[in-house]
Parts: sequence; structure tokens; C-alpha cells
Amino acid sequence: MHALLPLLLLATPTFAAERAPVPARATLAQLEAAHDRCKAATPNGDRCLDLQLALARALIPTDPDRAAKIADRARLDLNWVFNAVSTRLRPLHDKVDAGTITPAEQAVIDRAGKEIAPLWLEMADVNEIEGDAGVRGGTAFYRASASRFLTAVSIRRNSGTTPAHARAQFRAAAKQIDSYIDSPGIAEALPVARQALIDVTAAFGANDPATARIVLSLADVLTGMGQTAEAEPLYDRALAGLATQPPEVLLDARARKARFLAVLDRSEAAEQLHRAVVADLLKTKADPDRIARAYIDLAPLVAPSEGLTLASAAITLRQEQFGAQHVQTARAKVAYARLLDQYRRPGESAQLWREAIPVLERHLQLTHPETATAYLDWGYTLLSLGDLPAAEATFATARKSLIQAFGKRHPLTGRAMMYESVVMMRLGKGDWLGLMRAAVDIVRETRPATHMERVQAELAYAGILLYAQGDAAGALAQLRIVTRAGLDRSAAYRDFGSRAQKELRDFGGIFALQVRAAWDTAAQQKR
Repeated sequence: MHALLPLLLLATPTFAAERAPVPARATLAQLEAAHDRCKAATPNGDRCLDLQLALARALIPTDPDRAAKIADRARLDLNWVFNAVSTRLRPLHDKVDAGTITPAEQAVIDRAGKEIAPLWLEMADVNEIEGDAGVRGGTAFYRASASRFLTAVSIRRNSGTTPAHARAQFRAAAKQIDSYIDSPGIAEALPVARQALIDVTAAFGANDPATARIVLSLADVLTGMGQTAEAEPLYDRALAGLATQPPEVLLDARARKARFLAVLDRSEAAEQLHRAVVADLLKTKADPDRIARAYIDLAPLVAPSEGLTLASAAITLRQEQFGAQHVQTARAKVAYARLLDQYRRPGESAQLWREAIPVLERHLQLTHPETATAYLDWGYTLLSLGDLPAAEATFATARKSLIQAFGKRHPLTGRAMMYESVVMMRLGKGDWLGLMRAAVDIVRETRPATHMERVQAELAYAGILLYAQGDAAGALAQLRIVTRAGLDRSAAYRDFGSRAQKELRDFGGIFALQVRAAWDTAAQQKR
């Protein structure tokens, strides 16, 4: 009987099943019907795999949770095939281990390996779909999605045989890197991104779109880590490399550069680019979630009435698409609340914070950057409302969470410390001045002199020196830093139009305060 084993295996049909076809140009309903019929007839194995992958991809935009479940079932079906093959070949592998394998028997093992190899590449597809569904749903912990993308990268690197496989590998690599952006583990993405850039450049050259996509992800990682000087030229390099790609790819790259410009406080350039992105998204009738994100990006850069209208529209779009308790809807509410706070309407923003923060914390955890930053801004709302005990507790929570998310020397950590010191001063608690000085040092270290966060920090410290400490000379030196920054900010505009004039008007009170500090300094020197 054992002598007949290789002949029996050689006569066995192929290890992978003949696939059920995917209907051409099928609607979602037609895909679902074909998928359900196939699985009813063939519960196990890979016969329905093409239908499973097609249906899962189609469901990602509207029902990512179900897409993930279908992909997970596809994973189980592939594993069923792998296990079945392993069981059938175990006697031959035992003979390999014993050194008694014959050429005919080895040929059976080799044939099985060739037939199974494509299934591994389909397992990579399954992992990428699961990662995409986690990102789209907004509820998957960032490491879960990153792990799925990493598995797809590893399989394609080890089993891929064509340039298309290599492109798919680097596509998943870019998604893996992106999973870490705005997450507590962003620093982990930097070496991954740098190595991916080396590998993709070696595979396709410096100017290929696959390389440009990795460059874009690297730029966002550097921006998230505060390394904006290195990041800046990478955005233009990425845009140049992606110029021939489909419109949605180029739109995403332009939106990322616009967000980078906003981070640098180049509001005029950021607004222009964001407006162009919004116009193109509306023109192409893009995914509502992408439109909502574009509205949220643009809203802080425009006049209050337009900004609030955009933010409100973003909430409506996401609530209709995802529901009230979805993390994407919570993100839109956070954006609206921040605008209301910016326009000094904390009474209206308070309810939005109360609705959004529990959703963020439930889905993303407390140490996620979005949750930590939301606590920071919620604390500012409470401070504006005069609820000092609640503000103190909220700022303390924000500071601890931001340290976990970004580290001790991040500008957001510095901002949390600054607000916390203001509350401590008003409550008469602790070494608030030492905390303020430490906060200003962090902001100085991480923001250029003309950045609004730096300007606000320098101004707050000047006010403390003048009013709380009575140090007119120290306050004068601080205010000179602030007014110099104001002049430099205005000079950065292309002309002395309405924006530059508004900038100087906003600084008018600070110039007056500088004059008062100069008078007080002169008076103190005469004593």
C-alpha cells in the first residue's frame, strides 16, 4: 500500500478547487447573492474565494465590519486548504525526514508547493482587506491594522514572483506606515518607512509612483513626530511622483500636503489647497467620508460662518453614513467643538465634547493621540466656562495621555502643561510658575518663532511675568519676542491685503501691552 501512495497522490485532482466565477460588473446585491449561493453549496475550501474577496472589497466603504468578517472567513477557508494539503502530504514529509523519499514522491511534494503558492498571495490579499476594513471602520486598534498590512507585505516579499506582486507589497507597506500616523506608536513607523523607501527605490527607482507613495507616508510620519523641516520637501517629491496616478490618489496626496501646511501655520496656502481639494471631491462625487474630512480640514482656515457651516455638514455626512456612535462621527463633532471654542462659544461646544470624548475613548483608548488631544481641548472649554476643578483634572489627564502618545518634549504636551499651570495659579496650588516655564521651554524647542502656538506661549508667559510676578523688564523682553513674531507673520503674506491687516490688528493690543511694560520697566528702574 505504501508503495502505491505516490501514485495515488499523483492521480489526485489539483489541491486548490476550481473557483466559482465573479459576475462581471456585478452590483453589491448580485455579489452577495452569488457569494451566499456558493458558500451554501461549498462551506469549506477555496472554491468561493474569488467571490469572498470581491464582496469584502465592495463592502469596505459602506460596511467595513461585515467586510472584515467575510475576509476572516476567507482566511479560515484558505487555512482549511493548507491543512488538508498538509494532512495528505504528511506521509511523504515523514519520508523526507527519514531520508527515504523517492524522486516520484518528491515530485508530488513539489507539485503541491507550486499549486499552493498562489494561495499564499491570496492570503496576503485577505490580510490587506482586513487592514483596510479596520482603518475604514475607525474602531480597530492601530496595531491590529498595522499587523495585517505587515503580514501582507511579508507574504508578498517572500512569495511574490512578478512586478505586480512587488507593487502590491509596497502598497501594503504604505498602508502599514499610515496605520501608525496619529497613533501612540508613530515613532515605530519611522524606521519602517525609511527601510521601505530604500527597498522600493531599489525595486522601481526614485521617481516611480510606488516610491512616491512611500515618500508620502514617510513625510506624514516625520510631520507627526514634529520633524517638519525634513518632511517639507518630501510632499512635493511625492506629488511629482504621483502626478500620473488616478485622481483619488493625487487628491489624497494634495490633502496631506494641505494638512502639513496647516501644521506649519501657513494658513493662506493651506486654505487655497484645501479649497481645491474640496472642489475636486465634490466634482467627482467622492466618498462622503472623504468630503467630510476635507470640510473638517478647511473649516478652521476660513471665516467663522463658513467654517461652522462646513463642520456641521461634516457631522451630517458622517452621521448619515456611519451613525451617531461611530468614531468618524465623533471626530466630526470634535472638529465642530474646536471651532466653537476658537470663536469663544464654549457654552455651545461643551455638549459636543460630552458626546464625542466617550466615543473616542471607547474606540481608540485614552492614550491614543486623538483622545488625548480631545481631553486637552475639552479642558480649555472647561477653563473658559470657569469650572476650574474640572479643568485641572482634565488637563492633568490630557498631559499624562499626551506624554504616553507623543513623549515629554512634544508641543501638545507643552500646551497641556501651560494650561494646567494657569489653572494651578488661579487655584493657588503648587509650583505653577515652574510648570509654566517648563511648558514654554518645550514649545520653544518644538515650534518656530512665528508659529501661533509659540506666539501664544510667549504671550501667556509675558502676561504671567507682568501681572502675577510684577517683573516688567522680563515681560518687556517677552513681549518684544511676540510683537517681532507678529511683524514677521504679516510680512510672510504675499501682499498687505486683508489677511495681513487682520494679523496686525490682532497684534494691536499686544503692541499696546509692550508700551505699558516699557513704562513700568522705566518706572521700576527709577526706584
